[in-house]
Parts: sequence; structure tokens; C-alpha cells
Amino acid sequence: MEHRLALAALAAAVSALVLAPSASADDALRTLTFTAENGAVPVSGQSADWASPDQEVFVQELRTGVLRIDATSDGGDGFALEVAAPGGARLSEGTYSGVRQFPTATAPGLRVISHGRTCADPRGSFTVSGMRRGTTGTLHGVTVTLEHRCGSDTAPALRATVFLDTWI
Repeated sequence: MEHRLALAALAAAVSALVLAPSASADDALRTLTFTAENGAVPVSGQSADWASPDQEVFVQELRTGVLRIDATSDGGDGFALEVAAPGGARLSEGTYSGVRQFPTATAPGLRVISHGRTCADPRGSFTVSGMRRGTTGTLHGVTVTLEHRCGSDTAPALRATVFLDTWI
């Protein structure tokens, strides 16, 4: 019986080593890509791609349940996205529609920020997929795709994709 317990403990320890992240947060693959139609707020007619480690892309999950993605280029141009589940809940996989600038008890939040500009009346949706968390709940992987419009469901769109993988 003692040998079985010892073998089970050894197997659990080996599994933990094999499944543990092999890269630090600094080595994580983080990308942000967006394309905006002419007239889209706040980045009319622009597109951009950022990818670590060559460019700075920061992905952080705030205590308020907001997932914030910041990207900066060598020229200092900044771009940020914030997505949040309704009611302060932690994001989970799925599609969130009926967005507001900030999450409410019943509506998810979606903000696109560039050079301090944002839309006070966003429309659109975002989808969270490929979400992976560590044993402590730390976010290790996620893909977010979104469509953002300002003021109207037919306003020019900004479309973006974010990818995070710390288990590379």
C-alpha cells in the first residue's frame, strides 16, 4: 500500500513538472492585430499588428474582471482594448454581445482606446476562446476576437484579435 501511495505521489509530481509552464511571462507569445474601416472610432481607416517579443503587448486580468490589452510601438503610439464579462464576473469562453463602454450587472464591457480617445457608446461583441488557466487561476492562454462600432450598429467597424500563450 505504501509503495502505491509513493508511486502515485511520484506520478503526480512528474505530471506537475511536465504540465507546468515552460516559459516565463517575458517569453510569452502575445499578439494584437486590428483593422478599422474609414470612420471607425477611435482609429479611422487604420490597421496595425503587434507581436512580442519585438513589440510590447501587455495582457493583464484586473481584479475587477476586466481583461486589458495594451500595445505600443517604437514611436510610442499606444492602443488598448478592454473586455469584461457582465456583473464583475471573471471572463469565460463564449460570445459576449450587447456591449457597453463599461460592464454593468447585465451587459459586458468593451473599450477601444487610442491616443486617449475612446467611444462613449460602443456597439458590437467579442468572443473569448482557447482560455487556459493555471492551478492558481492565473491566465496562461486566451484568444479574443471582437467587432467594435461607435454609436450605431451600422457605424464603421474596428475588428481586432488578441492572442496570449504563456505555455510556449
